[in-house]
Amino acid sequence: MKIIAFLAVIAFAGIVLLPLQSYAEPHLRPQNAAYLEVGGAAMLGSLNYQRNFFFSERGHVSARIGMLYGGRGQALIPITLFYSFAVKHGTFELGAGYTASRPKDGYPSVHLIGGFKKQIKNNLFFKILATPVYPLNPKKYDPPFWPWGGISLGWDF
Repeated sequence: MKIIAFLAVIAFAGIVLLPLQSYAEPHLRPQNAAYLEVGGAAMLGSLNYQRNFFFSERGHVSARIGMLYGGRGQALIPITLFYSFAVKHGTFELGAGYTASRPKDGYPSVHLIGGFKKQIKNNLFFKILATPVYPLNPKKYDPPFWPWGGISLGWDF
């Protein structure tokens, strides 16, 4: 429960409270993104909101929160904090987070992310990510580590 509270505070602060710091033309950089992810930290997929902040010439820090509402009333909420840095044809993302769930769903987990984001046209983008998942209930799941991944399509604004 402490992990959920800690990550929720970090995500909330990053998305809402922290002032933007920009060193390279802040008015030209999108500060928000919305995207649909298939696979990823919520396992099946999720609808996500991302806030970018602490811009530098090389990259920025981002926080994202997502939501998956599955069958049988199951709800998963991935919360992730990551750093994006520019590479030759796009950006590379590295980070970590927590996927919250209701206690009866039994799927809380910690996840890592590493992947590539490519701007397709205007503000439309495509992501491909490795998202290994570590369930926090190892007695219920075997193996205790799931190599996982996801693809996303979204819009920067």
